[in-house]
Amino acid sequence: MGLYIAGTGLGALGGRFGVGLAADLGSWRAGLFVVGCLALLCSIVFWKALPASRHFTQGTLHLGKLLSAFGEHLRQPVLVSLFIEGFLLMGVFVTLYNYTGYRLMEAPYDFSQTAVSLIFGISVIGILTSAYVSDLASRLGRARVFWILVAMIFAGVLITLGEHLWTIIAGLTLVTFAFYGAHSVLASGVATRATRAKAQASSLYLFAYYTGSSVMGFVGGLAWSAYHWPGVVALTSLSLILAMGIAIWLAVTVGRFGKNTTPPTVGSGLTPPID
Repeated sequence: MGLYIAGTGLGALGGRFGVGLAADLGSWRAGLFVVGCLALLCSIVFWKALPASRHFTQGTLHLGKLLSAFGEHLRQPVLVSLFIEGFLLMGVFVTLYNYTGYRLMEAPYDFSQTAVSLIFGISVIGILTSAYVSDLASRLGRARVFWILVAMIFAGVLITLGEHLWTIIAGLTLVTFAFYGAHSVLASGVATRATRAKAQASSLYLFAYYTGSSVMGFVGGLAWSAYHWPGVVALTSLSLILAMGIAIWLAVTVGRFGKNTTPPTVGSGLTPPID
């Protein structure tokens, strides 16, 4: 799972850098064209390189059983907590990176689009560390490691309040390191916690995760317009306070939230466990 998360970091780096460079050389339309071409290329490589499935038994998909699986997952407080955490942390991460770009293109920094894109090279930190953090969480306990990662994200956000460029970079670096680690812990925790219909559980997590980026990315724009960077920090801090509360609850009451003592339901007819 950590390697998969590292891949998302590589995609974020390539997308932001490619768009920034293209926007500087042409326009925002050129940037979107570059993203579209990259997505098409990756899709072709994925299609050609993906190995055949192993230990897979095709099942019959029924809408009723699908909705039942979603409902079962949404009735589990721990899984719902993990979905909410994904929403909050992805929202914080995207909001910070989106409006850091606006901040650095204004005085006194006056960065170009390309220069701002180079700042996003910090994403390499997530690529290098997500697999390590995922392994560490498996050994020490996901809940224990997770709340520490959320605290690190919070600290990084507060550090970005400094005006010096290197202070901003330091804060973003800490946020990036902790975010990718937290994302890998959450994703693996969801896959392990769900005793059946694991694909549906993962899809709910990813739905919450990307909804967070969309909703908070938009609301972050309102905070930026009204209160500039302190507004962005206030918004993300409120989200992180909630995320920290949930993380501590998971650590205190659940412990290793990747474990589930509920026996799996037999004969569900839904997606079998992932290899």
